[in-house]
Amino acid sequence: MKKLFAVLICLLLLTGFSMTSFAGGLADGEVDSTPVQPLEESIQTRDALVIGGIYTIRLGSSNKMLNVNSGIDANGTTVNVWTSDGSIEQKFKVVSGSSGTYRLQAMCSNSGRVIDAYRPIKDGCKVDIWLSNDAPAQDLYITSVSNGYYTIRLASYPTLYLTATGTSNGSAVKYKTKATNYSNQKWNLECIQTIDYGDMNWQYPLPGHYNISCGFQGYAGHKGIDISDSQITSNYLTLNFNVKSASAGTVNRVFADISQSYGNGYCVAIESNNIDPNTSRKLIYTYAHLREAPTLTVGSTIAKNVTVGFVGNTGNSTGAHLHMQVNKAGSFYTDNINDFINPILFYPNINFTGNVTRGFSDSPCILESHGLTAHDYINNYIVDISLINHVGIKNFENWWADRSDNLSNPHSEKTLSSFLAYFKIDEELFNTIAQSNSLNTLYDIEYVSNCIKNSCS
Repeated sequence: MKKLFAVLICLLLLTGFSMTSFAGGLADGEVDSTPVQPLEESIQTRDALVIGGIYTIRLGSSNKMLNVNSGIDANGTTVNVWTSDGSIEQKFKVVSGSSGTYRLQAMCSNSGRVIDAYRPIKDGCKVDIWLSNDAPAQDLYITSVSNGYYTIRLASYPTLYLTATGTSNGSAVKYKTKATNYSNQKWNLECIQTIDYGDMNWQYPLPGHYNISCGFQGYAGHKGIDISDSQITSNYLTLNFNVKSASAGTVNRVFADISQSYGNGYCVAIESNNIDPNTSRKLIYTYAHLREAPTLTVGSTIAKNVTVGFVGNTGNSTGAHLHMQVNKAGSFYTDNINDFINPILFYPNINFTGNVTRGFSDSPCILESHGLTAHDYINNYIVDISLINHVGIKNFENWWADRSDNLSNPHSEKTLSSFLAYFKIDEELFNTIAQSNSLNTLYDIEYVSNCIKNSCS
């Protein structure tokens, strides 16, 4: 049967038949000039949606979401409803249509395909996704009706509304005339992201490894995501799992986070050339738990997709993984959780597995936040690479050797103050190192100097 179908397609192509027309779209060179129809006076003007915002579209009060079938990025892929699962095929970007209308762009499409009426456009025609080139089949009015619900209809065909034919998984979505009881034509639109960070085109740091072992805010204070899988945990000591720079920028910090309760191990923070539209500050992304101290020079420029280190298990870690976090407030670490962006938002076309959303409590998402302010955390538990290089990496690691062997032993707690004391770095020497390496932008020099004199540890 498949061979017969293939032969039929070949014959159609040889005879000049348009595959576009065959698939339900406009034929090559064909234009549909059906104009946008104005909204009826009895209907509230279109709702003010955020252009560029990412939305989920839920059917009424159910748990069924508008869903691109299997996330297939192809003209004619049907749209249905499916139980909410947070997947990319259930996310849509609001973009501008013609004459003040909207289009809904499927986030699972790398080609910008949008919600589309499968031709011929009539009552009961199916809903699919298609390249954004057919205004009458794709321009939409989205209007508020009641209690946070909206109707979605074709702007050029005022009687045809986006309609779910059922509430079971896989139920088709069609354009149908408005029913008297139109519960299957009411949709709840939730804006989950007002900025499409995916447009920044960041490099994914760990190609080939897309399992999230702990999601953003997976426990209190978890300001990023943890990427890991069985291949990494079993082989990280013998194989190099290269961590790639997400974007071009400048090396902001290289350091070791030595906190017993929350230590991120060896880290590198990179100031991206990308500016956050909300804060007007450059984004800073940090990689943590690296296997060894990065050899990058603070202040040096770095290109996109450059190896900056290897996945490791340093610090307080329950298994080898890469922790990635992104800050939009101009620092690698700040107090406010709202200063941090879920890194998966930079990769809208990746279908992550594992603990993608927040709130999971399975290992290794069982740690607790250290509860310290950014000031106290940095000045007590961050050891800058300049200080590590001063004493020698091997000497530092020997001092830090029990970082993962005695996590439950309070006597093993390490601090910046105890590091300075152990290596006999007095106030004068610390200030000399600090001045030579601009550590005043990292540490509260007066605070650390006082700790040296009064043994804060």
